[in-house]
Amino acid sequence: MPTSKKFLFSGPDICTIERGVGFIRKMNHPFYDLLETGSFKIMQHHLFKILTMIFVLLTLCSSRVSAQTIYQESFSTHHRWNIKIPREQVLVKKDDNEIKIQTLNIELFNKLADDLSKVSLDKGYFSDLKFNREQYPQEPATVSFILSNPNIEMFSFYQDKDKKYILDFWKNEEVSFDEPIKKKEVQKPLLAKITKPVKANKKDSKKQEKKINYNKELSENKNPLSSIIATKKVESKGYRDFRYGASFIWDYRPLRPTLEQDVNLKSKIPASLYKIKDREYDKDEKEAHMQLTINLFRKEKWGLLAKSVKLYETKFGKDSNHELNEFLKANSLLKKNLKEQNKGVAASAYNILNNLLETSTNYELKKAIGRYLIQASLDRDNYIESLSFARKLFFESKEEFDKEMTIYSSRVILHCLASLKQNDKINEFLEDKYIKKILPQQIGHSYSSFALLEVGDTEKVIELYESRKKGLVGIIEPAILFNTAEAYFRNSQYEKSITLFDSFVKEYSYLNKAPHARLRIALSYEVLEKPIKKVVKLYKDALDRSPDDQIRYEAKLRYLGVELLRKQELAKTDLEKEIFFEMSPGERKSVSKELKKLLWLVRLRTYINKKQYSKGLTYLSSIPLNSLKPLRRQVFQADGAEIIYGLINEAHAKENFSKAIKLWKTYHDIYDNKVAINPHINFLVADSYLKLGLVKSFDETLENFQGLKSYATRVFPAWIKRNKDIQITNMLKELILIRHLNKKQWDLASTMLEKLNNEDKKEINYSYYRGIVDFEQNKHKQAADSFENMLIDPNAKNQLDMAQLANLITKYVESLHKTSQTERLVKTVKAIIKDLDREEVKLESLKNAKKRIHYLLIENLYASKQENYPQLEENAQSFLNNYKKSEYADRVKYIYGLAMIKNLKVEQGSEVLNSMISDKDVPGYLKEMAKTELSAIKLGVGI
Repeated sequence: MPTSKKFLFSGPDICTIERGVGFIRKMNHPFYDLLETGSFKIMQHHLFKILTMIFVLLTLCSSRVSAQTIYQESFSTHHRWNIKIPREQVLVKKDDNEIKIQTLNIELFNKLADDLSKVSLDKGYFSDLKFNREQYPQEPATVSFILSNPNIEMFSFYQDKDKKYILDFWKNEEVSFDEPIKKKEVQKPLLAKITKPVKANKKDSKKQEKKINYNKELSENKNPLSSIIATKKVESKGYRDFRYGASFIWDYRPLRPTLEQDVNLKSKIPASLYKIKDREYDKDEKEAHMQLTINLFRKEKWGLLAKSVKLYETKFGKDSNHELNEFLKANSLLKKNLKEQNKGVAASAYNILNNLLETSTNYELKKAIGRYLIQASLDRDNYIESLSFARKLFFESKEEFDKEMTIYSSRVILHCLASLKQNDKINEFLEDKYIKKILPQQIGHSYSSFALLEVGDTEKVIELYESRKKGLVGIIEPAILFNTAEAYFRNSQYEKSITLFDSFVKEYSYLNKAPHARLRIALSYEVLEKPIKKVVKLYKDALDRSPDDQIRYEAKLRYLGVELLRKQELAKTDLEKEIFFEMSPGERKSVSKELKKLLWLVRLRTYINKKQYSKGLTYLSSIPLNSLKPLRRQVFQADGAEIIYGLINEAHAKENFSKAIKLWKTYHDIYDNKVAINPHINFLVADSYLKLGLVKSFDETLENFQGLKSYATRVFPAWIKRNKDIQITNMLKELILIRHLNKKQWDLASTMLEKLNNEDKKEINYSYYRGIVDFEQNKHKQAADSFENMLIDPNAKNQLDMAQLANLITKYVESLHKTSQTERLVKTVKAIIKDLDREEVKLESLKNAKKRIHYLLIENLYASKQENYPQLEENAQSFLNNYKKSEYADRVKYIYGLAMIKNLKVEQGSEVLNSMISDKDVPGYLKEMAKTELSAIKLGVGI
């Protein structure tokens, strides 16, 4: 459970650190998720266990080493080393409590050693720093940081821009939450504070009388067994944290700034962009012929136009009118082709126009042709060709001081560079002084944000926005809003991200990125722990209002993550929501790799939360884990480890110890051994060996268990409540105690119990084991007192299993019976039986315990000086109805017959006793007792 507020560097959740992933980082947020984003930030609330290490390929390099810069940074959340070293020359890894930096470049190693030796270590994180080059060059030279604590974790990543390794270290502690944590309800004891008899003191007689009034306490306690029966745990209502939901998160592609269509090629031709003037046809024959050709073009007489152009060239050659004739020919082809859509004809026309663009000196003509060809290339998604045309138009318009066309061609250039992912070229182009002067600032900002976010430079996207946001008046360009919001999201600045995504949705709900923005808002609300109802509403809104199949299905899965995974107690109405797993035909076609992995995760965790561990294990085995990246794989392995724990826990609770061991042997190495340890599962396995009498296997398991003391325990995921949440050292002591009891080594067990300190006594349920030992040593009064102590103050962190509960109940009642505490026994047994009747008792050990104490109740009522024969008859009849074939049945039957006789049901009681006499299986001494009672009745003295 959370115990402190700690901060951590930004990065992914337990599992996915891929291509520089950023954690959920926010000032007041306790959870972490799985991000596949483009940068790492300082996370400001939460810690967790990273279950693997990141490897950098080690390659040989003979280049000389430049001066290295090494410096440390201390944060309230963690400690950081910044080491400027070439990425390709080193391998960074963690082995237990040792961080190693290995290299085959000896010059680099010497420089590292020299620089590091001058730096003082933070003793809170490191105990020593070592340098080893003895095996070089057969083995890499190694710099080793020795951690001061095994719970210190390391995360490393490389910043390409600064060419440096960053090593972050933090102390792994349990999760802390922002909201006040509700105190756990104190578990009710089995017998509702059964109080030991105390000798009355005159001064305190009233107080003592109140203390020993256990009869009232027993009668008022409605369900005294609810807290001690391990299989009937009541979870507090509410939701688990974000990590337990649909926690895989990935980057959304940046929004490319929109470029409005300049020319509608379905209805326009280049001539619509260029005014063809009438000629002075009365001037000379050439002008008259040209006017004729123009008239034919206007009347769309394409055949005659072609003949006219050919005749002109025959008569006058290719003179100054050649450009116009070619332009008219190309336009005639395109005009005719508007209906026919013949690619060959269009290609011929484009070829003519392209030649004119290259050779003409008429700027207006070239502008018209350039605009048309640019649009034609854009419509075909031929960005290389459209970029070429745009560049030509850019330089032409610049020379002609045509600012409007320069701006248009600039936008086309940026659009094509963005489409071709030429992000460096975009930044280079935008740095041009002339572009800065003429291009509207928001246009340049839009493309800069796109280019920067495309390469994952979220810091610069944010920096650019922060520096210009005061000047962003009026309606802001959509790309600025979306890309900056996405950058904030990747950097875990969720409040700012929500603000910009919300503005984007309000202004540009018609754009195809609006569904992405809605889903990001919902996800940010969830990560920020906003009210669950609001989160659910936002996911539903994203689902209902998304025309994008992929986003709609992601919204479904994230909605299910809240309703089916994070919710602690599932109702039938919740299970009906599983219908959202189903895909429409469009959704099925659009499922991406990331979405598929999220589907696997949510489906698997649904089985876990429904406690369908066998189905979960089957589903997990169908997931191609080996094809996943290591950190993604460990998400599933961690959940798999919980599934195995759930199955073993169930098998042990049902006293199917062989199944528990089989599960452990089959799946331990596949799942549990891949993640941080869960001590309780090791305890269950060791205990199962002992219960089966496999002492040698128990000893081997115990020895292996002892080796786990130096390992960090798993705090996430913890889908299943730990019935035993105590220190590993005390688990080991408890196993040794159980071994002594199993071998009936009462003296050894007693000695061991007395050597325990008070804290250890509380953790390992000292009162329970003390009571068992005292009982076996015939110290029944002390045993009863110890058992009562256990029942009065049960240990919530170390619950008894069913077998132990049955043992406690039986021996406690036996102790009361042997010490003749009849009145107390009667009240106690009534309460226990009443409580057990509320439970669905299936285990033989608990059934036997219930049967035994019921029998002892009858014997004590029978032997009681207070003649309560109706109660005796009622209990005997109940016993016989429930345990007809019990070993106590004949004795109880005799008491039952006798009780009826005492209750003046002489005929019925005599009938019972006579049936015993005629039953050959009834022991002889009981038959004789029955005969004696019947004889007494005949003589008139039996009643």
